[in-house]
Amino acid sequence: MAVSPTSDAEVAPIPVAPTPDAACAPLPGEQAVPAPRPDAFRVDVLSDTHGYLPPAAFRACEGADLIVHAGDICGEEILERLELQAPVIAVLGNNDWPGMYGRELHATERFERRGVTFKVTHIPSRLGAPDVRIAICGHTHVPSVSSAGACTVVNPGSVSRPRSSSGPTMARIMLRDDFVESIRIVLLDELGD
Repeated sequence: MAVSPTSDAEVAPIPVAPTPDAACAPLPGEQAVPAPRPDAFRVDVLSDTHGYLPPAAFRACEGADLIVHAGDICGEEILERLELQAPVIAVLGNNDWPGMYGRELHATERFERRGVTFKVTHIPSRLGAPDVRIAICGHTHVPSVSSAGACTVVNPGSVSRPRSSSGPTMARIMLRDDFVESIRIVLLDELGD
């Protein structure tokens, strides 16, 4: 499957690998990868909830070590519910305002987990020339995984208002020390409500 670029930078599609469970069914043209190792660190990525966190998305985040929300949260209860599953790093989207969520959120966040650097922002063009290993954005409501040099750009799509034939989606990133084990698009329709 050809994935669409997620920023103004030149990007080349890379395969999106499915997980062994039904929640991450492969898209056409994807290849299966081995199951994550038990020592892996799991980052679940959501975007564009627009005030609604579907039950399937909430359940899919169970067992995550970290949840990243790439903006357009549009409801303070969204982050509170996600924090019941795991710690949350979130950024403001174009439909969010500073101070809306009872804590200070910014348009961009940078962080590191397991030796892997991340940059998160809502609008793809705001990623600039990514100088991190994984750049995360939202806004398009279309899931994609692409490469920009040594950086992998991940757009999880939307859990509530998808604009692709994949339906509601999120992304799952598995890390080991200094290594990205896998990046997958999770098809939430496969989980049901």
